[in-house]
Amino acid sequence: MKKMLFAMAMCGVLVACSSTTEDTSTSEEVKKEETKPQKEAKPKEDKTNTEVKETTAKTEESKKEEASTVDESQFNMYAGSLTGGTFITTTELQDGNKAIVKYADSFAAYKAENPNSSVTEDDYKMYFESGDAIQKIMVGEPSRLLKQFEGLESVSLTLPFEGKIYSTEITREELNSYLGFKIESLGEDSEAWRTKFSDEYIYNETKRQEMFNKFVKTQ
Repeated sequence: MKKMLFAMAMCGVLVACSSTTEDTSTSEEVKKEETKPQKEAKPKEDKTNTEVKETTAKTEESKKEEASTVDESQFNMYAGSLTGGTFITTTELQDGNKAIVKYADSFAAYKAENPNSSVTEDDYKMYFESGDAIQKIMVGEPSRLLKQFEGLESVSLTLPFEGKIYSTEITREELNSYLGFKIESLGEDSEAWRTKFSDEYIYNETKRQEMFNKFVKTQ
């Protein structure tokens, strides 16, 4: 009987030990699993956001391209209506953004281009001799073109008269630096053009003379 009780007791101890071992082993396995470094999940690429950015970039690039090129037909139409436009013989664009404007180098040259014109030689001379017309044209008209056509990079204007050749080649950067503001900011606002430029630099004799001396060559 004692042997049987002893055997049963030993079995209980073995079972307990076995259970403890399994629990300990299981606990250790859990700890090992918990301490394993987890692989970082790579963030999924937001294709929609990427596509939007690409589309925006392309749109901005397209706008820049459009802004950097001037429509030649619109330019020729507008340039022909500049002050003294009756006597303009050449309006053209080089590389899509460099304007060239030339006035007739004499009344004879003008008449050859416009044989049916009723303008006389006296009209021609009086037009350019009165009211500082040449200064006003040389100062005002290149600026007007740069204001009107944001895509223009520069304007070259030549006006021969009475044996002299007045010429200017001014870039947008040079003009804006001289004025202290962007001429293109005046846009289609005729009031802003009048108050910020026309009154200040075309009809103000002192400032007009200064600007003429700065940008215009006389040969």
